[in-house]
Amino acid sequence: SDLWIPNSNCSTCIKECGNAVFQAAKSKSFKANGTSFSITYGVGKVSGVTASETVSIGQISIKDQGFGLVSQTDTCSSFDGVLGLAYPRASVTGARPPFYPMIDQKLVDSSIFSFHLKSGDGGSLILGGSNSSLYHGSLTHVNVTQQKMWQFTMDYIGFPSKKCRRCNSCKAIMDSGTSLIVGPTEDITQLNTKIRATYNATNGIWQVPCGRISYLPVLELGIAGKKFQVRPQEYVIAYEGDVCITGFMDLAGLNFWIIGDVFFREHYVSFDVEQNRIGIAKAK
Repeated sequence: SDLWIPNSNCSTCIKECGNAVFQAAKSKSFKANGTSFSITYGVGKVSGVTASETVSIGQISIKDQGFGLVSQTDTCSSFDGVLGLAYPRASVTGARPPFYPMIDQKLVDSSIFSFHLKSGDGGSLILGGSNSSLYHGSLTHVNVTQQKMWQFTMDYIGFPSKKCRRCNSCKAIMDSGTSLIVGPTEDITQLNTKIRATYNATNGIWQVPCGRISYLPVLELGIAGKKFQVRPQEYVIAYEGDVCITGFMDLAGLNFWIIGDVFFREHYVSFDVEQNRIGIAKAK
């Protein structure tokens, strides 16, 4: 739920990561707050202080948007910061996620934001609505069950052709910020075993021969009584050379599912803040 960017005093961001940084001295609308924060992600940790500023995204300018200024990080990434889009309740910095002030300040036409991340076209994030020309048919809606992350009830996930179905009306969150599909260890092991993936203990990943991708079964997710499919060309990721890894990863102690970009690459996904529901359709 948090918006943060590297601060000009983050030496690691500048010297080791090569990130673009925020320079408060060049801004007339910057307001320091000074409250400290720390966020731990699955792949690293950032910390710093909070502030507020006019934040512009495209042609939208949000006044007095709270955000985090990162002064320390233990992991480098290709991106400079993070734009949080979950519910305010999940905010670590205490600032409301930018989409909420957009609604309050009447900067968007509706309380919906949506993603079209189908492979090949670079993808798009639409703030203030959805685009029916980017998906087939109509959206299937599922209600949010907890207004923190975008949590919903997933009917099941598995490979029908392999008679492998995991989870029975289980908790899941729809998350554009997660690259893979993440789940409980036992379930993820079963999915990978069914496609004869081998576990690489050194790197903590499941691998399949790249030449077998087209022969693998289609993954199926049951949501709101509908079936949504993900082809093996999308749930297997070509990494380096002849290394292909599956898009199924576990986290120790996790008792719910995280549906990430492996799913988004095949589906258009909308998030309705006002009606607290998620819309899904096959992407064009």
